[in-house]
Amino acid sequence: MEPNPDAIVGIERTLFNTLLDMTGRANFDVFSYRGRVVVFGLLERGAELHEVHMGAIAWLEAAAHAFSEVLIDAEYITEGERHLFFASVEEMKSDMQRNKVDLANLAIADLGIYASPDAALKLSTLHYAKGREYDAVAMIDMHEGRIPHYYSRTEEEILEFKRLFYVGTTRASRFLLYVTDNSGRNGPSRFLREIQDSLR
Repeated sequence: MEPNPDAIVGIERTLFNTLLDMTGRANFDVFSYRGRVVVFGLLERGAELHEVHMGAIAWLEAAAHAFSEVLIDAEYITEGERHLFFASVEEMKSDMQRNKVDLANLAIADLGIYASPDAALKLSTLHYAKGREYDAVAMIDMHEGRIPHYYSRTEEEILEFKRLFYVGTTRASRFLLYVTDNSGRNGPSRFLREIQDSLR
């Protein structure tokens, strides 16, 4: 439902994995032009249903039917596999009930908690984080020997890790959390100690 062109690639991967999980068949056609047409068809049906259904559960049930039709027409699933989407919705509903979710008052936007990539936790390397920004960032394992890595011997290698550390600390627009402790023999990263020393 999000008007984000970057989401299309994620939807293609999700569709590929969903079809693989449901049918046991790897359908690489999902990543072709034809597959992109199917993805846009699914998005169009989802948006149409959003206009009609206010509640999340009604939308999920209608989407299971509509998405099955799109995927059967594209020959991604067979008529005999149609029930798999409905079974998935029932499983989601059961899971939400077990977690005490108020299904009667669950809005479609609330489903983003379960499915939206923008609301999800992302695990990333410092290299991959370059050029990206997040509301909150948690940097874990900030120990000496990890950053900088204990193989780093030259000044240039140490500086490269310092640059990576800087990348990580500047990715957070609102909250930054780093995780380390003094229990190991190496202790916190020297870069954290430098920051701590400068604040004294």
